[in-house]
Amino acid sequence: STVSNAGIFSAAFRIIAFLLVIDRVFNVIFFPKIIKCFNETPERLEGIFNSVLKIISVMSLSLAVLIIVASDFMTTAIFGENFIGAAVILQLLTGYFSFSIISSAFTYTLISMNKENDYTAALFWSMIVFMIIIFSFTGIAVAAISLVIFQFVTLVLMYLKLVKVIRINFLRSVVLPLAITV
Repeated sequence: STVSNAGIFSAAFRIIAFLLVIDRVFNVIFFPKIIKCFNETPERLEGIFNSVLKIISVMSLSLAVLIIVASDFMTTAIFGENFIGAAVILQLLTGYFSFSIISSAFTYTLISMNKENDYTAALFWSMIVFMIIIFSFTGIAVAAISLVIFQFVTLVLMYLKLVKVIRINFLRSVVLPLAITV
């Protein structure tokens, strides 16, 4: 891509990377708690996971709406008028942001259950999908969309592994808030 497009993508991605601090804070709090729950009271794991999933889905998708609405303001306030084109990429990358935060609940639950191989397999197959998209199409919008699809495929694959162990109300916890957000 051009240097200008790379700069626009970089600006939008930097805002998303900054906002993903929320994900890191969630991980620091959630991971030790879910490990403790799995080791001490595994019968409560399903209820706790579903409650956390519902809360994190609604929160991340609500924040995504705010980012989408404020994307013009955010990009120009942070990077200046020359980066107004980054607003559209930022709007696309909000899907990456939301799915990344939601995926964290699945990631750390799988890891706490000693199912790292399932997590790694989800990342591997998602990477294959990402590579197919990124090498088949061009443009900065495609780069953003491919990251969103990567994160969504990872989420779905982890869901398919985790649902074999615990009941997950994916429709109510993720799909319904996503539909309302859209």
